[in-house]
Amino acid sequence: MDPGAGASTRRRRWVTSTMIAAAATLLVACGSDATSPLSSLERPESAPGATLPAEPAPTEPAPEQPAPEQPAPEQPAPAEPAPEQPPAEPTDNESLATEDWIAVILISLLALGAVIGIVALLNRGSKDPVDNSTQMRLDDITRASRSIHDSSVLSMLRATDDVTLQTGWAVTQQQFVDVQGRISALAAQVTDPTKQRTLQELGAAVAGLQGALGSNVGLRLDPSTADQTDLIEQSRRTVLERNEQLEAATNRAIHLQL
Repeated sequence: MDPGAGASTRRRRWVTSTMIAAAATLLVACGSDATSPLSSLERPESAPGATLPAEPAPTEPAPEQPAPEQPAPEQPAPAEPAPEQPPAEPTDNESLATEDWIAVILISLLALGAVIGIVALLNRGSKDPVDNSTQMRLDDITRASRSIHDSSVLSMLRATDDVTLQTGWAVTQQQFVDVQGRISALAAQVTDPTKQRTLQELGAAVAGLQGALGSNVGLRLDPSTADQTDLIEQSRRTVLERNEQLEAATNRAIHLQL
């Protein structure tokens, strides 16, 4: 073998070995600190004493965010008609309440009617005693005057003996006096002029009949005039006329409302 060729072969092997060893060293170094041995060459600022101006990092424009879409307002759903509720049946409490109200109304009406009745009775009681008393007194007077007209006068005209005539006249005369006194008292109490005049006419009729009947009785009892029949008959006709006047006055008084 040529000594020159052998040396060349050895050099190539050495270079190859050296390159392999360098590559292995580089790989180990990169695996230990995660930095390349060439990084010191790529960044001169890491060398001591070297200061380089800091280059601002390029700012990438922020991607525009789309504006959030406003949700469309929800349209209210058309209201469905409420289902018809069946009419509620009245409960026992409601029925009792209605009955209670009816009872209260009825009781109130009854109480009101009672109050009205009491008030009416009180008002009537305050007025009627005087009116009733006055009307009753008038009724008594008219009954007494009618009794004189229907009974007493005719009984006196029919009397034939002196005893009956005297006894009858005493009773009848007392009736005249009693009726006249009651008529005078009632006429003084009545304030209505028409009613007062009616009572006064009744009193005058009673007094006129009393005078005429008294004259007739006197003529018939007097012995000196016993034979004077014409005079006695004239007196009798006068008594009958006065009796008719009493009847008319009594009828007018009966219709009075005092």
